Amino acid sequence: MHGLAFNGYDFSEVCQAQTIEVTPHRVRAEAVPIAGGLGARMTSDGIDVRIAKVRLFLDAGCRLTPEDGSRLRHRIDAMLCAAHGATLRLPEDEVLEYRGAVLTDGTGWTSMFEDGECTLTFTCHDPVAYGYERSTGKTSFKVEGTAETYPVFECVATEGDSVMVLDMDNEKFICIVGDFKGGELVRIDCASEDVQIDGVCANTDVGTHSDFFPLSPGACELAFSGCAKHTTTYTERWY
Repeated sequence: MHGLAFNGYDFSEVCQAQTIEVTPHRVRAEAVPIAGGLGARMTSDGIDVRIAKVRLFLDAGCRLTPEDGSRLRHRIDAMLCAAHGATLRLPEDEVLEYRGAVLTDGTGWTSMFEDGECTLTFTCHDPVAYGYERSTGKTSFKVEGTAETYPVFECVATEGDSVMVLDMDNEKFICIVGDFKGGELVRIDCASEDVQIDGVCANTDVGTHSDFFPLSPGACELAFSGCAKHTTTYTERWY
């Protein structure tokens, strides 16, 4: 068994962990305490989340004094405290992570140091798992994953009046209009809908009818104009 990682902490330092189940779930909108992430999906009867249940084990050979047990309990309790959501990586899975996760139940927590184990329930308000970050300078490539992902484009401009990125399959584009001398670094973040030119905000330079589009899983065909070279960076996302 491998350790749980949550809220920036590696739980393998204090206990062992094992994933019991990970299941999709739908909750009432008013029951969600934090905003969902890119994968969050609103429906007519609620919001889709993902529920992850994890069993924590104390080392069977460990003999704790009451004082040591109290200190360990407080340490684990502090590690689990993330009221506004945190990143969760489940045991036995070193690649995928869930964002916007909060602890919503702890069955057996009060008796953990007598029984040696307890079950934690996490609610992931962004139900999509995030995998590897990918980066490519190609215009044709395969998008890994099963969910849409929002890319970051970095383009080195040539002399002209615009820099454009086109999604050929879905007929969408992003056009940045300006008086380019050549050599400017244009950064387009489709997730945050933010544009920078040489590190300076250029959101007002986004052309009419532009769309900060996602990349769909599978074959992807892009086209670029007004730039000498370009890089597309995205993170795999999995339902």
